[in-house]
Amino acid sequence: MAILGEILARAPVWVWALLVVLVAVGVAQARPRNASLAAVVALPATMIALSAYSVLSTFQPPAPALLAWLAGLALSVAGNRFIRYPRGAAYLPQTARFALKGSWLPLALILAIFIARFIVTAAVTRDPSLRGSQIFGEAAGLAYGVLGGQFLAGALSLWRMAAPRSPLQGA
Repeated sequence: MAILGEILARAPVWVWALLVVLVAVGVAQARPRNASLAAVVALPATMIALSAYSVLSTFQPPAPALLAWLAGLALSVAGNRFIRYPRGAAYLPQTARFALKGSWLPLALILAIFIARFIVTAAVTRDPSLRGSQIFGEAAGLAYGVLGGQFLAGALSLWRMAAPRSPLQGA
């Protein structure tokens, strides 16, 4: 417990400010709203970029961790074929916007990514040799990929709703 207290106390103030902002963004996703394609892509693009940056900036060499990250993205996108997130969303062609039901899932994913990044950063700060650990890098990369991939999967689902369909594709 003393180690945890020390880690939390030594975290820079900006980390806690970032957490507040991330929670606010996640809570905003819980409200029903209408949003443009640009708006619904902004959060997934940001979270995917941050998870990729986490892999690339933490592990040396980054290739094994990056491959695990890509595998995590692919698993999330494939898994979303069954989960079908975001549920209850509809594309409104007359306004080119999406009607989205509120969901707490984005907040949960944001917090999971934050916690994973915090744990990995604390671990490599305490033991710098972990930066070169292939298994640690792959595990972290997979976690970042699966979590960030949920955002990608949701954005792809919405994009498919808005994509024009040819008469051969059907409704």
